[in-house]
Parts: sequence; structure tokens; C-alpha cells
Amino acid sequence: MSSNLFQGFPPQGLEFLRGLAAHNQREWFEQRREVYERDLLEPAKALVVDLGQNLRQAIPGLMVDPRVNRGLFRIARDTRFSPDKTPYKTHLGLWWWEGQGPRMAGSGFYFHLEPPTLMLAGGLYRFTSAQQAAFRAQATSPKPGRRLAQILGELRDQGYQIGGLRHQRLPRGFAPDSLNAELLKHDGLHAALHASLPEEIGSSALVDWCLERFLPLVPLHDWLTAQVARAE
Repeated sequence: MSSNLFQGFPPQGLEFLRGLAAHNQREWFEQRREVYERDLLEPAKALVVDLGQNLRQAIPGLMVDPRVNRGLFRIARDTRFSPDKTPYKTHLGLWWWEGQGPRMAGSGFYFHLEPPTLMLAGGLYRFTSAQQAAFRAQATSPKPGRRLAQILGELRDQGYQIGGLRHQRLPRGFAPDSLNAELLKHDGLHAALHASLPEEIGSSALVDWCLERFLPLVPLHDWLTAQVARAE
């Protein structure tokens, strides 16, 4: 399906991100706030809507919300508890998710623009305690566990990297020969594809470019939504 609102990220928006990486200061940002809002923020909102509407054909319950702190991550960093006091992120992050709870509590799809690269990902970033228990139970059960292994194998074959590993050791109660044993070390589960900026970045064709790379992630998203995300 073709795009209606999104017409690409202008070169000025990409240059803004490159410049911010070199000059991560409030004064520099404020002097260029109009460029940020016109050439990065507004196209990003349009992309959330257009790409989300396309993804809804595969996932009818997907949340598509072009507001900051919903489908758009804030560009301002929370520096309160970080040794890194630079005030801004040097990337643009967009998010589409499924579920009525907090936006990061369910599985979803992530767009990360940080020139000269673009990353697309899908899955559940961090399990709650209940979700982790459900994940371990389902990942080691014969039918859902084999299906998960198949999904992840197909994604690896297509060049996606599997993430979410946090621990060095298996959790108690599980043996090294358990089905999907290595996955039991995960605190989240997601898959990501990294690419150089495509030539479509400056046009409406980026919607279809992203959609083509998000769709292989739908089986993982559906598995996590059915088996894990709703655990309480």
C-alpha cells in the first residue's frame, strides 16, 4: 500500500541528526529547533501513521499513535541517574505496539534512525517477572517451543540478529538440554536488522521498504503476544 502522509525525511533532517551527534548541547539544539520540528519530527509523525496503517493489515490490534512518548520516543535524554549528561539522543526512535497496557509492556516494532544507519526491530524489549515465567514455560514446552525455534531460525537465515540476552547462567530448575535452553537466559526477546541508509529514506517509498523488513518479524510478534505478553 502506498503512503499518504509521509514523503520522506528531508536531507536537512538527516543533517540535523549528524550535527547533533557532534554538538550535543542545548544551545546548539535550540538554535536549530525549527529544523528539528519541520524536517525530523513532522515526517516522523507521518511515518508512524502511514507505516502503522500498513502493519495493521497483518496485526489489526496494533497501536498507531504519532504522539511523543507514545509512537515517538522523546529526543531529550533522562540524565538523572546516568553518568552521561549529554542532553539529547542522537537518533530518532519510533514504536508501534500491541496491547492496552503501557506501550513497552507488549511486543511491537521499532524504527531507529541514526545516520549513517537504520535499524528495524521487533519483539518484546524487557519481560516483566510474570512474562519471564510465561516465556520460560512456553519456550520449553514442545509445541510452542518448537514453533519459537523455527521462527528464530528463519529470522537468522534472513539476516536478523536475535537480542534480549541478559544472563550468563540458566535459571534454576532448567537443564542445559532443555528445549531452547539458551533462550532461557533472556530477559527479553527481539530481532533486529541493521542497514545503511537506503536511497528510499528521502521519499514515500521508505514506507514499503520498512514494511518489507517488518513483515518477517510478525510471526515472532504473534508468538510473544499469544504466549508471553498477556501474562500477569
